[in-house]
Amino acid sequence: MNDEERRFVENLYFNMYENLLIRAKVTFKDDFLAEEAVQDTFRVVCENVSKLMTHPNPNGYIAVTLSNITKQILTKHTRETAIAKRIIEYIDPDSEVCQLDVDIDLLYENLSEDKDFILIKQYITEQCTILEFARKLGISADSCAKRLQRARAHLKKYFEKL
Repeated sequence: MNDEERRFVENLYFNMYENLLIRAKVTFKDDFLAEEAVQDTFRVVCENVSKLMTHPNPNGYIAVTLSNITKQILTKHTRETAIAKRIIEYIDPDSEVCQLDVDIDLLYENLSEDKDFILIKQYITEQCTILEFARKLGISADSCAKRLQRARAHLKKYFEKL
C-alpha cells in the first residue's frame, strides 16, 4: 500500500469507524464481536483499496462490506453453536443442553488434540450416516459405530469429572 492509499484508508477509518461500530453493536449486542466485524471490514478495505479509491460510493461499499461480514460471523456462530449442542447431546443424551453462545473451538479448546473429540466433532459436522462416515474413514460400519461409541463414553466420563 502506498502513502496515498494509506491516507485514503486512514481517512475512511476515522470518518466511519464509530458509525460502523454502532451498526455492528446493534447486530451483535456484543462489543467484542462488533469490534471484530469492523476490523475485518477494514481488512477487506485494505485488500481492495485501489478499487475502492475509484469507487463512486466508498462509504456505501464499506457499509455493504460490514453487512456481509456480520452475516458471515452470524452464520459461523449459529453453525458452531448448533454443533456444540449436538456434541453435548451426542455425548450425553440425558443432559439438559443449555443455550450455548460460544465458539466451539474456544469452548472445547482443551480437547482440541483429543482423538475422540476430533472424531465426534468430524462425525457431527459432516452430518452423514454412520455408513457414510465409515466409508470416509475407510472402515466398516460396525467398526465405525463401535469407535464412536467408545469416543462418546470416553468424553462423557471426561465431562462428568468437570
